[in-house]
Amino acid sequence: MFYSMWNWLSKGGPVMIAIVGFSVVAITFIIERFKYFRKLRHDETLFTESFTKLWDKNKTAEIIKLCESTPGPLAKVMKAGVVAYKKNPKAIKARMHEVVISEVPKLERYLSLIAVIATIEPMLGLLGTVVGMIRAFTVIALKGTGDPQELAGGISEALITTEAGLITAIPLIYLHSVLSNRVDLITSDIERGVTNFIAMVEEK
Repeated sequence: MFYSMWNWLSKGGPVMIAIVGFSVVAITFIIERFKYFRKLRHDETLFTESFTKLWDKNKTAEIIKLCESTPGPLAKVMKAGVVAYKKNPKAIKARMHEVVISEVPKLERYLSLIAVIATIEPMLGLLGTVVGMIRAFTVIALKGTGDPQELAGGISEALITTEAGLITAIPLIYLHSVLSNRVDLITSDIERGVTNFIAMVEEK
């Protein structure tokens, strides 16, 4: 099996090296992102309920401990709001906004690069197709059609790189979409948490 895979890759020519290289980079970043989001995974509803109960009892110290023990940007944003409430209530929105600005880029890290690689891969496959066809037509120009094996090598290179570009691009696009949706969900939770907290402060 390994020999067949290596044989398939080697027939793709030099462009195949770039296709494989970019795909390895993208997969590495995708794995890192999934591990990162897995660390953040927790019950948002349970956190919100615990936060609200402690807030109703004016237990700000316990709220801060709850935020510190809860992973994810939402807990950090809520902690910033509580700390600002204790020190300077007028600065709550500004302080929470500062934390949101610093946390959201952490969620989106590497996503743009993954999207770029997913876009580049089919283009590299197309480049390999052009290179392979040029090679095939060069053989025809120099030797005519008398050497079918060498002619087939150029055509094979053209088709294999196209195949490889699509094989790598399709899952990358899907995984990028999954990660982007996860970022959108977390961002929505943060926005909802900020809005609810400000409403609770105004009620007091």
